[in-house]
Amino acid sequence: MATSSVLKKLYGYILANKTYLKENKLYPVLDKYTNKEVSRVCNADREAINEAIEIGSTVGEREMKALKPFQRSKILHDLAKGLEDNIDELANIIAIEAGKPINGARLEVSRGIDTCLEGAIVATEYSEQGKYFGLQGRESGIDTFCVTRRYPVGLLSFVTPFNFPLNLALHKIAPAIAAGCPFVLKPSERTPITALKLGEIMQEYCDLPTGSFSILPCDVEDASMFSEDKRIKMLSFTGSPLIGWKLKNTCGDKKIALELGGNAGVIIDDTVSNDVNDEKFKTMIQRLTFGSFFYAGQTCISVQKIFLHDNIYETVKSELIRECEKLNNNIGDPTDQKTLLGPLIDVGSANRIKSWIDEAVNDNANLLVGGSMINDNIIQATILENVSHNCNVWDKEIFGPVISLERFSDFETVINTANQTEFGLQTGLYTNDLKRAFYAYDNLECGGVVINDVSTTRIDSQPYGGIKKSGIGREGLKYAFEEFTEIKTLLLRDLKLN
Repeated sequence: MATSSVLKKLYGYILANKTYLKENKLYPVLDKYTNKEVSRVCNADREAINEAIEIGSTVGEREMKALKPFQRSKILHDLAKGLEDNIDELANIIAIEAGKPINGARLEVSRGIDTCLEGAIVATEYSEQGKYFGLQGRESGIDTFCVTRRYPVGLLSFVTPFNFPLNLALHKIAPAIAAGCPFVLKPSERTPITALKLGEIMQEYCDLPTGSFSILPCDVEDASMFSEDKRIKMLSFTGSPLIGWKLKNTCGDKKIALELGGNAGVIIDDTVSNDVNDEKFKTMIQRLTFGSFFYAGQTCISVQKIFLHDNIYETVKSELIRECEKLNNNIGDPTDQKTLLGPLIDVGSANRIKSWIDEAVNDNANLLVGGSMINDNIIQATILENVSHNCNVWDKEIFGPVISLERFSDFETVINTANQTEFGLQTGLYTNDLKRAFYAYDNLECGGVVINDVSTTRIDSQPYGGIKKSGIGREGLKYAFEEFTEIKTLLLRDLKLN
């Protein structure tokens, strides 16, 4: 079991690749299990943020653009090596400041390594990949040829959330390096140390040019510069819908990508086996449990609703209750290897979730298991059924360890029910019917449909993002690379090769 001794007492912000320990603005970081202060970070003031943007938009843009694809790829390979060498420290930092159980924290670091390696491939395969084609389909295009290539947009601004403080930062940083873009990053004020440790690894392992990156924890009132400053060419934000859509209105004419909230469902139809001894059935129950309660449900594609066909409803319900009880018998310190369910990010979140559970129960929902607060910010894994669609646990993004079960008998009807949300990130469907799989793909209103797995599934190289209030644009290494670059056209006319 790790202790807060793995943390330094003070972390400085990083401006143009260099660390600054300026103590005029200190921000406390809490151990999310004990709610006690374990470290402090130096917050950047407006002057520091302005300097970072100025250097990034001048020297940083010029030097990053000049890097050849093989150099960008090597930087990402070196970053992956740095993460691997520091996996234990990073995992313990995540467990302490994010409250993520240590096994899940290690998984996040491992995914971060893969993200960097995938970014290294993108750097070489796509940086100079262009198209060459004739334009002679029209008379005006006679003897004219066209070449297109992608070029970096310039300085990028990143705002990242608390729930995956390492890998969600790397989902922006890796394609930025692959594309040749400098960046300024504002990490969540709840989990800034992970990003600052990542910055230290970049300083030690990566031969990045001056001005290529800044990592700047800051006060809320100073964070507006990350979206409003005209020297920034694009904002990529991952976080709450409330903040994301507000930032969109302050961005002016710059590019923007938003990865926001979800209210994910999983549908299980009547072609799925309900034999509890069947290996596929067992795997499905394990995946439903993981997808619903991993990191106490604090992921934007966490399973929040499970739609069960009448023929399978009671069997799946019984198995999920059994698994949920196992989780509730292993609640505790996230740095302990045995812990399966840890704290929520703060007391306010726990109070909100508890009030939403109580609201549903008072509106005649059945509480099948869980529902209690263990301490100020731990809530048991909870399963509800017969939930009114007007209740918050059904209608809004709960971001907590709570799922609602609902019966269905008609497949097309349940697809329509699943669409009755303002969000549209990912939906899961368990079926053995190929026609139903493609019907769901065609008709579900979301950015991704996952067949025979949970909505929480994310392969780091896939295109990832939502529709409706779940966001704009796509992440995934190649797709973020495209977001961070622009196509430039070259027309060739009447040229002779000597």
